[in-house]
Amino acid sequence: MESLRQNQTVGSQAFTLLELIGVLTIISILLAAAAPLTVDLIRTQQQAADDKYLPLIAAALKQGVLNEQLFPLDDNTFSNIQDAAPAGQADNRSWWQLAARYGAGSAREIRFPEGALFSASGRAIGRGGQDGIDINPRRLYLAAPNWSGQTFYETTGNGSNWLADENDPTELRMLLLSTTNPDLPLPADLSLTQFEAFWSNWSVGSDGNPGRQFSEYGLSEAIWSGRAAELNLERIDMRGLLCRVVIENRRYIDPQFDASNELRTEFNVALGTYLADPLPALGSFNLNGAQASLKLGSVSTSNGQDLVDVVGLYLLQPGYPINEEEPAGFQVTGVQLSPSGDPVTTTPQKFDIFNESDADSSRAQIALINPFSNAVVQILDGWENTDDPIQDRFFLKTQELLLEEPWSGEEVGIFIINENYSTLRFDGLKWIY
Repeated sequence: MESLRQNQTVGSQAFTLLELIGVLTIISILLAAAAPLTVDLIRTQQQAADDKYLPLIAAALKQGVLNEQLFPLDDNTFSNIQDAAPAGQADNRSWWQLAARYGAGSAREIRFPEGALFSASGRAIGRGGQDGIDINPRRLYLAAPNWSGQTFYETTGNGSNWLADENDPTELRMLLLSTTNPDLPLPADLSLTQFEAFWSNWSVGSDGNPGRQFSEYGLSEAIWSGRAAELNLERIDMRGLLCRVVIENRRYIDPQFDASNELRTEFNVALGTYLADPLPALGSFNLNGAQASLKLGSVSTSNGQDLVDVVGLYLLQPGYPINEEEPAGFQVTGVQLSPSGDPVTTTPQKFDIFNESDADSSRAQIALINPFSNAVVQILDGWENTDDPIQDRFFLKTQELLLEEPWSGEEVGIFIINENYSTLRFDGLKWIY
């Protein structure tokens, strides 16, 4: 009797097979309902982390561009994209490698958003589990795609005609696009119109679509409809790198230097005979900064008047022409005797030391230094004698200009461009900066 009672107790505490099947069915239904929510939550968290990471990449890119004087390769067209370039296309100018060198993380985590999968070989795994196929990495776009991989030296040249509008250098911009969802492909490249649409107009409405047609951004509406919020965008503005350098390059006066390129101390030229009392006066015309004194010759007497010959002048301080289109030099004013022996104040006797047609009186030469090759420089053209002596040239921060003196051709200085606005002046004698 006791044994029967124990068997009945055990039986009442156990689940029947039908009850177990029912419980498992309910659990399965609950898991099926919760799985999409869990996936959506994970993707939302990944997307938020991705959005916070893009500014770090952008800051590293800007620092790398400045430090290395290099616009990165966008590399958006590689067919098999890894954390480094494909075999045979290795190039450390790639944008993700440049950002990695300046603290944004490893090249792999910069190139691929969170959640990307990789095979044992290191390749990204795309849709369908295929090695390196249909992957969806972050993408960088340059407003001026032809600058991709170029150095500052190659881009700016002699500092003129490399920008459409120097007052608004829109070429100095980059866009970084990213999504953590592999089924939302990003454009391989952007037209300028599409780039401008992202830069100026991208926003997402409550319906999950942008304010304009997807096609204006180079995106497929069939794929992206209702999911625009899953795209993260970072604008990288580099217009602060542009520097205006106002260069004044005056012609020097070649006769102020002798055959050894040394400053002359005197000129020998007959400038006339004058009364010794008062002595003739020496002045200059169309010259700035020049000083000289008269070189006197023999003294004689005529009609009871003491006379002195002016045979030249001593050059105390060289100068430069004020107006390069006119002659410049010195002039002597004094009292001479007329044929009848009467004192007469004469017209100033001029002695030209500069003539606008003198090809030897040239401007100083300026060259852009190539930091990647000490043997190569870019001569800044547009400084012929007939050109405007004051010109605006445009370069990028950290570039350097090599300066010379025109009479010797020797290098006399380096001008480092670090300010958005600066002046550089050759006054005909020396560089001032």
